[in-house]
Parts: sequence; C-alpha cells; structure tokens
Amino acid sequence: MKLQNLTAWRYLITLASFGRVSDVATHFDVNSSSVSRALRDLESALGRPLFRMEGRNLRLTQEGRSAVRLMKPAVDLFDQQLALTTKLNRNTGGRIRLSVAGGFAAEFLLDYLERFETLHPDIIFDVSSGQKISALRTGSCDVVTVTGKPKDNDLVCLLRGINHYIPVATPAFLEKHGAIDSLEKLPNVRVFAYGGSERDPTKFMIKGKEKQALEFGEYLSIDSISAIKHAVIQDKGVAIDLPHLHCANEISKGTLVPILSGWHRPQEELYVVTSKIGWKAPRIRLFAQWFADESQKEYAQKWQSITDENVTSRSLSTMRKLV
Repeated sequence: MKLQNLTAWRYLITLASFGRVSDVATHFDVNSSSVSRALRDLESALGRPLFRMEGRNLRLTQEGRSAVRLMKPAVDLFDQQLALTTKLNRNTGGRIRLSVAGGFAAEFLLDYLERFETLHPDIIFDVSSGQKISALRTGSCDVVTVTGKPKDNDLVCLLRGINHYIPVATPAFLEKHGAIDSLEKLPNVRVFAYGGSERDPTKFMIKGKEKQALEFGEYLSIDSISAIKHAVIQDKGVAIDLPHLHCANEISKGTLVPILSGWHRPQEELYVVTSKIGWKAPRIRLFAQWFADESQKEYAQKWQSITDENVTSRSLSTMRKLV
C-alpha cells in the first residue's frame, strides 16, 4: 500500500525541512521526478492536500504538517532499529568451535562449511569430533551434533534430520553367500556394526510392529562409519546399521544393496545443540539455524533417493537373482 511506503514518508519529512523537491532528491541521491511522484502518490492515498506550490517551492499544508508531526517519530524509530539490525549483522563475525560425528566430519562437513563461508566469510571454525553436551557446559565447545534430543532446559536443540539405518551388503558378497533376507541368517556371515560413542549399539531390529533381538556369529564393532562402509564394499561382510546418508549414493549406484527384507534399526532424530548462553551470540545462532535447515534438506533428499521406486526395483532385482 502506498500509505506504507516508508520512502515516501521520508521524502515528505525531509521536504518539511528543505522546502524544495530538488533538494530532497539531492539528499537521497534520486531523481526529482521520483520524489515528486512518490509525494503525489502519498497525497492521493491520504485523500487530502499535503503541500502547495509557492513559487518554485513546495510548502506543507496544515494537513501536511500534522502528518509529518505524527509520522516522524515512527519513521525515526524504524530507521534507528534498522541501523541496530544492520550493526548486529556486521557483528556476526568470529570463531565457532564445532563438534560433529567423525563419519559426518570426514565425508560431509567440509561441503557445509564451504557453502556457509560464501555467505558469511567473517565466521571461522575450529572443528573436532566426538564432543558431547558436557563440552557445552564446560565452555570448550560452542555447537555440537547429537543423536536423540537432550533433556536439558539449558540447551537450544534444533532438529537437523532423521537418521534411517540401512543393513547392506554388496551384490558380489550376496552372490557368494546367498541372500540374507532374514535375521536368522546373520550368524552365518561376518557382521559389521557401529560401536562408537555417538549412539547405543544395535541390539535389536524392528519390522513394522515386530521387534527381535539380534544374534551374531562373527561380530565386529567399529567406531568409524567410513571404515565399516569401506570393509563392506571390499566384500568383507555385511553392515547392519549404516546411516542412510552414508550409503545412499552407493545404493543408488547398485554398489550396495539393502538386506534383511525390511528389518532395520529404529530411526532416530539428529540435533544441532548449543547452550542458551551460546545462542545469544549472533554468529552461533546464525550458523546453528542454517546448519539445521541445510542438514534437514540433505537427510530428506538422501532418504528419498533410497526409497525411490527405481532404487527399490533394482534392489529387488538383485535379490531375485540370488534366490
């Protein structure tokens, strides 16, 4: 609406001091015609005369002076707040101490940080892996990522995605050992599972409303997602709980295929976490929200690529060949 055009109100308020449209135009570094048009539009929207010509100058009418008197404090306050906001945005620079899971750091984090750097080059990062909520409390870390939502009122927790865990093997491994389409077949093969500190070990799986404890023969618990995936791709065994972000590309290419016919570790929520004190820092608040939003997009896109009909059909085709 033309009545809400702050620029037009600024022109009118300045005209009250300068008296000439050309002087107003010079002050705002615009054309005189732009100022005249904005003032006429404002006058028309108000439905009352705001100024009159006196020679080559414009003089405010009584209605015009009343409008300036009413609107000037509001426009001045808006400009003050805008200046404070601009100053706040300029003060977002600084260092952020960030800790994420080792596997995520190795494969994905650098891309995130490079993208963020293009938006905010004045923010730099110290990156570590494996630090937990306690690091926020001691002040040794500003932002951490965790599996599951912490139950602490002194923290700010932002959802960054849903982890779906996929049991996988290579087509070559399945061709050699046969289809692994049930939990009862796990004791017959070497099993790799995540054993790091980011989450509890996988002790059971679900399928729909069913839940079953796991039994293994040869079982290797490893604290590196990347090492597990590398071993499976080398046909050394099967993985029972690879996060979908870490195997979506391989599944799409057919390098890895899902096994166990729908049995899986329950999905879990992932969070970006900072302290309420840290949240007050503009740079931390800015990054945490951006990181959470961008992560949610990637986790959702990767999961969609796995559940895509073409990928599912490819996996089923592989399984049929093995039966």
